[in-house]
Amino acid sequence: MVHPEVEEAKWSAYWGDERRVKTSRPEIKVSLYNRPGHGLVAVVVNTSGQELPAEVIVDLAALGHPRPLRARDVLTDAEVPFSDGRLRAVLPSLGFLIVHAQHQ
Repeated sequence: MVHPEVEEAKWSAYWGDERRVKTSRPEIKVSLYNRPGHGLVAVVVNTSGQELPAEVIVDLAALGHPRPLRARDVLTDAEVPFSDGRLRAVLPSLGFLIVHAQHQ
């Protein structure tokens, strides 16, 4: 049985939802599970052969988030800068970041 919270989450893949989620560079990809009104989990990947600054631009209103979200790195629990619908991080070559963002 699937947990009800998981069933509420909607998948947005890096190849198909640029109206609501996009990145600042073509080498940076992002896919996410979105739970409107609660939060989201994003996987951000640097597909290049060099360290790059990554910016993920999220249309929070279109995803059902009327309030700001606070983001944390799932693996380290460090806070990740996320304001005005923009998540920022520096990713190593072929590196990734898993972010959990919830309402403040």
